[in-house]
Order: sequence, then structure tokens, then C-alpha cells
Amino acid sequence: MTTRSEQASGRSDASFRLAGGHLRRMLVRGLAALSPAKRRAKAQWLARDGVEFLRAAGIGPGDTVVDFGCGAGAYSIPAAWLVGADGLVVAVDVRARARRSLLIGAARQGLRNIRTARHLAELACLLKDRHCKAVLLYDVLHFMDADTRRRLYDACGERLGPDGFLSVFPTHLAGDDPAQWFRNMTIEDVSRDIEGAGFRLSGRVETTLWHNPGCVRGTVLTFRKANGETAGPAATQ
Repeated sequence: MTTRSEQASGRSDASFRLAGGHLRRMLVRGLAALSPAKRRAKAQWLARDGVEFLRAAGIGPGDTVVDFGCGAGAYSIPAAWLVGADGLVVAVDVRARARRSLLIGAARQGLRNIRTARHLAELACLLKDRHCKAVLLYDVLHFMDADTRRRLYDACGERLGPDGFLSVFPTHLAGDDPAQWFRNMTIEDVSRDIEGAGFRLSGRVETTLWHNPGCVRGTVLTFRKANGETAGPAATQ
């Protein structure tokens, strides 16, 4: 029989491993930022490859896009190039440093169609009467517990237009450098999680996309509101 002290020790060991994994990821990213090759790859992603990736996902000129957990803008900046002057990108991140970094990078490239928000509650003011074509949930869901994810899905559903969609890149799942909330989750579990919030899976594609500090192969899931009127984009790439 396992004692309470042994259970507590096991939880502590698991927390230590998760913290160690986070530190390793931060170190890798920091070292990558110093690499000229990595910087060139990032610049190419922001200006070209990321634009084509999002175009294939179903985003186009004039669209409104929300990038939730935007970080320094690996998807917000390509989205801003793609939607153009008539479109809008709302980049959401709780971290002030990430938002500042994104706005500095956007200004350097002459992009004026990005707005930033700290949390979802600020979206109504920024979006006004716009409906979202896409909400990007890339490399972010593993930071949230089940209740927080459900509130996020509900908020996304309220902001998406009739032809809008969620584009989801789940990371740090079971067996893949798992994070705290996803340590026992598979990609099928994530799909069921989102479908349980009133969405339907309309596309699944294996593709190349950005996962700091570089491009990786990953699975991107597309979801539409269950009562939506249109089907998802073709799931081939």
C-alpha cells in the first residue's frame, strides 16, 4: 500500500520533472535565438512560409483573426501580412513582455493591423462589430486546466462568424514532452474535449509549422461550430 508521504513524494518528483522540462525548453529557445541560421528561418517563416501555411488553413485578405497565446508573433505577424490593410489580427497573451515584443516586431515590418489584448474580455472592444474568421490555438492549450479550456472554447464560439473556424495545434501531449495539464492527454482526447464544447472536427492535417525555436512536423485540427453552415477547408497538405 502506498503511504501518503510516498504519494506526496511522487507528486513532487513529477512537478520537478515538469519544471526541469520547462527550463530545458527555455534554454533551447534562448540558444536558438543566437543562431544566425535560426534567425533566417524565423524571418522566412514570418514573411513567407507562415503566410502560406495560414492561407492553406483557410484565412484570406480582409479576414479577422484572433491569435490566442500569441507569444512574440510567430503566427500573428504572418496573419497580418495575409489579411492585409482591410483585415485585423487580435493577438492575445497574458504576458506584457510578449505583447511588447510582438508590437515591436510588427512595427519594424510596417504592419499596422495588429491589436493586442491581455485576455479574452478585451476582445469585444477590439473587435467591435467584426466576426472572426479564425481563432488560432497553437501551442497554448496545455497551459490550461479543463475548466479554463472550456471557457476559452465557449468564448471562441461567441466570436466566430458563421464561416469561422478554430485552428488548433496541440502540443506537449502524453509521450511528447508532456506538460502538466496534458500529461495524460492524446490528440484524440483534445479533439473530444473541443467537440464537447459544441464544435465539430472538420479537418486534420499533418504539416510543417512553427514551434519555437524552429519548424516541426505536427498535427493541426480544424473545428467548426456544430451548428455552422459551412464545411472546413480541405484537410490535405
